[in-house]
Amino acid sequence: MYYDELLRLCGFEPEEIEEERPRIEKAFEKLELTPEDIDRGEERVRQYFDIELNGVRKMLGLWVKCLIDLALAREERKKIIYSSFPAFTPLTNAMAMVSEDIFVAAPEIILVHTVGMIFGKLPSLLEVAEGDLLQRGLANCSLLQTMLGGITKGVIPVPDLIVPSGVLCDQAPELDELIGRIYGVPVAYLDSVVDEMGENWPQTSERRVKYLAQETNGVLAKFEEVTGYTVTEDISQEANWRYINLLLGGNQVLELVKNADPAPISYVDIGTMFRLTRFSSTTTIFGDVGGMIDLLYGELKERIGRGEGILPKGAPGVSIIMSPTEPSIVKMIEESGLVVRVDANATTEAESAPSKHKDFWERAGESFLRKGVCYCGLGFATQLKQICKEWDLDGAILNYQLSCRGFSIAPLKAKELITKELGIPVLVLECEASDIRDYSAEAMRTRVETFAEVLKAAKAAKAK
Repeated sequence: MYYDELLRLCGFEPEEIEEERPRIEKAFEKLELTPEDIDRGEERVRQYFDIELNGVRKMLGLWVKCLIDLALAREERKKIIYSSFPAFTPLTNAMAMVSEDIFVAAPEIILVHTVGMIFGKLPSLLEVAEGDLLQRGLANCSLLQTMLGGITKGVIPVPDLIVPSGVLCDQAPELDELIGRIYGVPVAYLDSVVDEMGENWPQTSERRVKYLAQETNGVLAKFEEVTGYTVTEDISQEANWRYINLLLGGNQVLELVKNADPAPISYVDIGTMFRLTRFSSTTTIFGDVGGMIDLLYGELKERIGRGEGILPKGAPGVSIIMSPTEPSIVKMIEESGLVVRVDANATTEAESAPSKHKDFWERAGESFLRKGVCYCGLGFATQLKQICKEWDLDGAILNYQLSCRGFSIAPLKAKELITKELGIPVLVLECEASDIRDYSAEAMRTRVETFAEVLKAAKAAKAK
């Protein structure tokens, strides 16, 4: 069939394609993916991803499987739960583990990694949302536009329960409330406050930790009311251990490539792995992700041993705030001669201290609230500086999403801290993580290339 080669590039085995063919065709029809879209997807996979590595192929395939499961969730599952991004992952993982009859996902994350990242067709959803509730030109979040567009267009199902995260974003709960009223869907709010004293980062106040735990228990009560299933502490613990194992596996890969010179892999691929292990809470992800990460680790170790890399040895290393799901942006940064080493999702040593809380949800909540973007503006800026310090980077590209409340506050303060305390150059870059209609790679290329020359000159001078 016309899609077989694309699926093969995404790590599907021939017998797997045959077995899943009825589901694949039903999902692709529902998603309105045409032969032209499949051809474009095949071209983008070959252009942007390191498909010489089987681990990369398998991870792309898992995103496609998530998309198929999402499209068919109404037909195949009894209940559908949507969480907004960024989700409180221990909670969404626990809900996803209760029963295979329940489908739990942050649908926008799946859509931007497939309809957007692979097929290059995200505007088809954004434009629907812009004609509905989230108009263009008003700094509306592209992730929320993606979810709304998917529901309005009918390519993804209306859920049975929405769990919006109000930890750092006010627009997500507002939109979810509107969707709930329009479609008659109950909404269980997970609220918090981002008002810590920045100089205290990463120490989290008791009131925030206990409040998030209280909110979590309220969500679980609503979840039980809607689904009939109870999330026990045993289920929560098991889900959390699986999640931790994924995090540890991803961190091992990141640690492996941290100081590898030349860099053995593009951050397009590392970012895809990062988001797969950290943000996508579905029963699909709880499959053999660990095996894929182990496979990628082994392949990269062999590549490092052979001295192979994507750029010449000695290329300057930089951090970014967010790894865009649109792969052309990171590729453009690398084409300028810079190695993207890490993004703001990395865990610093300062955040890794064990929790003193005994309650499971308080421990999980404290870890979640330590992240700079969930802390306060100064806390986030301090975290970004700490990443640059721990990774011994040559510079930083603070690419912030204009439409994101959480990510647009800290960059200017972070630039001040990084340049004054670490003495390395910083480029603050307004961007979009998924929607490139106004923020394409080419629109940013001149600024990035100029910054790259500054870093190369600074590194050469330092080496003398």
